[in-house]
Amino acid sequence: MKKQSKAIFSLIQMSMKDDKEANVSKAEKMIDRAVKESHSDIVGLPEFFNTIYFPQYVDRKYFREAETIPGPTVNRIARKAKEHGIYVFAGIYEKVQAGLFYDSSALIGPDGKIMGVTRKNEVPNVMYKEGGLWTNEEFYYSMSNLENAYPVFETRFGKIGQIICWNRHFPENWRLLTVKGAEIIFVPVASMGKFLSEMFSLEMRAMSYVHQCFAAVVNRVGVEGRQRMYGGSHIVNPKGKLLVGPASDSKEEIVTAELNLDEIETAREEIPFTKSYYTSTLRTHALHDATMRMSLTAPPQQSVSP
Repeated sequence: MKKQSKAIFSLIQMSMKDDKEANVSKAEKMIDRAVKESHSDIVGLPEFFNTIYFPQYVDRKYFREAETIPGPTVNRIARKAKEHGIYVFAGIYEKVQAGLFYDSSALIGPDGKIMGVTRKNEVPNVMYKEGGLWTNEEFYYSMSNLENAYPVFETRFGKIGQIICWNRHFPENWRLLTVKGAEIIFVPVASMGKFLSEMFSLEMRAMSYVHQCFAAVVNRVGVEGRQRMYGGSHIVNPKGKLLVGPASDSKEEIVTAELNLDEIETAREEIPFTKSYYTSTLRTHALHDATMRMSLTAPPQQSVSP
């Protein structure tokens, strides 16, 4: 596959209702708008974009929101990707089998076919009321196994990986994707809380700079139950500079930037972090350490009882 040197990446920062049909329909319309207005090559949707952020609650009724991949929501987005001939990232609450659920994001190709699925590999439970952060994710889904936590996808714009929400805080996740060749890292989130909002773009700029890759980070926006999602979607280049954003902290937006993929090689030549650090030894040990860490912290196929 011949690599193109430039890509137009659009992020769909949207608000969600407790109405799956309304959320998916809105996403379809915003994809249409992104392509019409910006001629997007790649479009990214937020973490489980078709539902509210239900992990703020502990309620078994939300297990009904889970879908398979392929399944109703992803199939609709796949048709939209094929219609426009673009790549689309679509994150949903995934049901693999009875009792096995994941926080997942599928990459759909321009032909409408699912290229692969990334599953969240660190699942948080956080109760930080002063900071406006409540999450009970362990109640709803399991930690991914290693195979589905770090896939890198070959596209006509180079290699792309994903890091889902909470996982962005761990440098090892960025490192593992970039040693596997990722040049663009897509980060779909459902993020809230004053402290995290203050650190949001600063953290992403640092990760992009150190790992010398593009980062495209999309959040939801608006009030959902007791949570206020802070938006702030943005795209960063391999030198840690903002190409666009942060977006509004209160309004829906389509955030778009043109990525000049030649900047990756330039950044790595000027400041050789990658050359100096990503040795064959690191590749071996990083993958081994990740395997050990995941096997020790939680069973990769831990079941959840709906």
